[in-house]
Amino acid sequence: VGQRVLPLPPPVSFHAFLSCSPARRRRERQWKVRKREREEKNSGTVEKKEPPMLRPSKLGRRKLRYVFTIEEAWLSCGPRLLQPAVPGIQPTLALIWKSGKKTAYGATVRALQPSNGRGAEWTAPVSLACSVYAIARHGQQTFDSRISQITLRVEGAVDAKRKLAATLDLARYASYQRQSHNVSVALAQGAGTLHFTLSSMWLKVSQCSNIE
Repeated sequence: VGQRVLPLPPPVSFHAFLSCSPARRRRERQWKVRKREREEKNSGTVEKKEPPMLRPSKLGRRKLRYVFTIEEAWLSCGPRLLQPAVPGIQPTLALIWKSGKKTAYGATVRALQPSNGRGAEWTAPVSLACSVYAIARHGQQTFDSRISQITLRVEGAVDAKRKLAATLDLARYASYQRQSHNVSVALAQGAGTLHFTLSSMWLKVSQCSNIE
């Protein structure tokens, strides 16, 4: 007694239920889009789509394969860097040259006596094969930067095992003719300077094999 009875909502048909489903609404949107595109095409007002933009870094670039070689390398440094941990046994230095995924290993040599004037010498050459990109800029051909890292791993010195690194941009020494340059690069933390002769040789397509 005194309770209000609310009327029941009208029954919903199965067709009406399907018309409210997400899949149905998605199909209706797609149909409207296609209908609008057809109308624009028939009226001649279709908006022209611009071609996809290419990445600027890929425009005008040409991959060239090179072999760079370090020869007659020697190290100048202070006496503290190569002071032997065990008297009479000179420390060893290993040369590692890397650029991207490419790595070249030079010889492991003994440090020289301080009176020699040089900390160490590498008489055997070490070569690194990699790609350099040529770029046309303002009507001139230049080379995109190709950074490499030269690391000297020192063992047996008073200081704990150390790795001394220097960076070298190979693109600065790339050319279409074989050339050699006298190069000096400073090691990190002012540990010393590595001097060497750097030669570059451009490989033609027939000479290339898995060089990146």
